[in-house]
Amino acid sequence: MIYSRLLYTENEHPHNDDGEGAFTIFLTQQLFGADCMPLDLVCIQKFAVLWEDQPDTRVIDLIEQSIVLPILSPVKLLNASEGILVVVYDSALVGENFKLFHLAWEKIAAGVMYDEWTVLLIKDTDAGHGFDGGRIFRTFARSILDNNEIGITDFTSDTAATTQLLTIT
Repeated sequence: MIYSRLLYTENEHPHNDDGEGAFTIFLTQQLFGADCMPLDLVCIQKFAVLWEDQPDTRVIDLIEQSIVLPILSPVKLLNASEGILVVVYDSALVGENFKLFHLAWEKIAAGVMYDEWTVLLIKDTDAGHGFDGGRIFRTFARSILDNNEIGITDFTSDTAATTQLLTIT
């Protein structure tokens, strides 16, 4: 499914037998590192969105805003549930850049269409190990992060060829 012209849908994982756990792996070009600092090269960022029920286009709108701002680079996983937007971010993000990242996500989440979401930031190394987030997040987040290549990687000729083949087919 095409969600956005700024995002490539790499993989959509369906719900399990209980109707839970669906997620999408997106990729986009990235000019900033996980620490929000400019990169020397154009890279590829892969991140996941864990859906509560059906895909929520409001999450896509927030992702597009985060690309423009540019505050998507540290994000590894997103999940919106009952008025809370959980943002799992790369543990490389620290200090002043983390504070600015937090403020920016709070601002865009507060302006979500037809609602106002609170932002919960969770470090990638902590996701799924505690009581943060909703039940779906706690159940599936760790597995998504552990079993998928999520994060920022160099854009190589192999990556370009694979993306071209996937786009053509």
